[in-house]
Amino acid sequence: MAAPAPPPAPQATISGDYSYLSTNVSRNINSFGGAISGVTPLGSSDFSLQGDGAYHYLTTSGVNLNDYEADGALSWRNSVFRVGAAVAYSGFQSNNSGAHVNLNFVSYGVYGEWFANDSFTVGVKGGGATASGGGGGIGFGSTTLGYAGAEAVGYATPDVAISGSVDYLGGNGGNLTTAGAKVEWLVSRTTPISVFAAYTYDDLSGVTANIFSVGAKWYIGGGSTSLVDHQRNGVDDWGPQPSARNVNF
Repeated sequence: MAAPAPPPAPQATISGDYSYLSTNVSRNINSFGGAISGVTPLGSSDFSLQGDGAYHYLTTSGVNLNDYEADGALSWRNSVFRVGAAVAYSGFQSNNSGAHVNLNFVSYGVYGEWFANDSFTVGVKGGGATASGGGGGIGFGSTTLGYAGAEAVGYATPDVAISGSVDYLGGNGGNLTTAGAKVEWLVSRTTPISVFAAYTYDDLSGVTANIFSVGAKWYIGGGSTSLVDHQRNGVDDWGPQPSARNVNF
């Protein structure tokens, strides 16, 4: 079984990343951005509150896109499980040939993670979402969607995590399926900074993208511990995030 959970303590992460997106509609996209997250226990209980914020700037020929993201979650955790409920927002804004376009995406759902043993974690999540927006003087209206996702994480060593995930978002005739893999390595426990690389495949109703990402993350407040300890006892960078959020094309 998983090791006993240590006493809860406030923790945070700061990360930066770069992604290259290659699509089947003759459009290649570069994405630059970062994120900041924090989690704090509620008194001496096993409940915690987490907040996340992120910004990414995407650019391609003649099109620039600003991606703003924020979410909050309430979770309960012990040495074997972590479960929670989350609300998230994503705002996309672009200027394409002078026509301003925006898309707002609000999701609400639940998630659960099982720490099967010291080297393996599995998780599931699901919920609903509302998308709305407009552009060029035309409103897109509001659409209700549903999402579901699953993830598995294996620790090759306590400081190397290899993860895979599958997400689905759909409703009203459209759907987005996302599948990806990620490797993260905590370079030093004394200076807890990790580096990571990831590959994601997106299929948005027949429009597909191959996404290659690299980045770095700084773990704050967790002490000189392993990557598995930081990920299980600190900020949760999978559960509170809405599934299939990589609508980057």
